[in-house]
Amino acid sequence: FELAQRAGRMTISAEDLLDMALQCRGFEPLAVFGVPGCHRRLVTGPRVAKLLKSSFHTHSDMHS
Repeated sequence: FELAQRAGRMTISAEDLLDMALQCRGFEPLAVFGVPGCHRRLVTGPRVAKLLKSSFHTHSDMHS
């Protein structure tokens, strides 16, 4: 894991972990709930990454 300094401390945020999962850097998202497209049920399988990507702006998106 790459830590980033935030508020004077070396940390890893939930957003950092989501970035890593969406980029397949060490692990992958397996399930998602509560984002547009899956408000009433847990979604698993190949749709997970697509749903996460559509609901989450990665740090790399913000820097491009």
